[in-house]
Amino acid sequence: MTEIKMSDEGTYALVIKGLIIIISVWIFGILLFSFVQSAFGQSDGPVNIDFIAMSFVMSIAVTVIICFTTGKVIQAILLIETREKELLIRKGLIFPKETKIPYTELKEARLSPTFFDFIDSLLGVSAISIEDSKVIVVNGVKNPIDAVREINDRIASNKRKGTTMEDLAKEVKALRDEVESLKASSAAKKTKETKKEEGEGPKRGRFGWSPLEEGV
Repeated sequence: MTEIKMSDEGTYALVIKGLIIIISVWIFGILLFSFVQSAFGQSDGPVNIDFIAMSFVMSIAVTVIICFTTGKVIQAILLIETREKELLIRKGLIFPKETKIPYTELKEARLSPTFFDFIDSLLGVSAISIEDSKVIVVNGVKNPIDAVREINDRIASNKRKGTTMEDLAKEVKALRDEVESLKASSAAKKTKETKKEEGEGPKRGRFGWSPLEEGV
């Protein structure tokens, strides 16, 4: 049994992605502000560098807290276990809900590239998509290639077993039908022969009854 869920490395990857986004927003904002100043002239008052620096630090801290908390919550509320004949999906924190999906109902599992996928690669994690009637995505899975291989192997193994049993059942049914057909044909043939024997009388000669037969 293997547990598939967001790992600690997946949480760290989420934090790094959040930092890249917030820093990119700040850089874009500063460049846009500089462009507006150069296009429309200098502002009347000096720029408050201390306020901007404090805002930047606060935004970084908030981003780290939000991303780290989100990763830990995802770790707690979503867990997938591989079992012999089925996949167990547990969702929820206080009152978790369990769903069991037989491997015969699954289509495939595959790696699912995400935003800033190179960060996941550096930390050895990746998102996994498991497809049945819908797609289940688990982000930040450690050793994702092994997990995908195990699920796909179990899907293929259980489908081969299911196919073999179905084929065997079909062959047994065909043999039963053939036996019943032979029995019915044999019974009909015997009935026909019996009726033929009962319906036959004494045979006459080619040109009618012989004198001896007529005397009898």
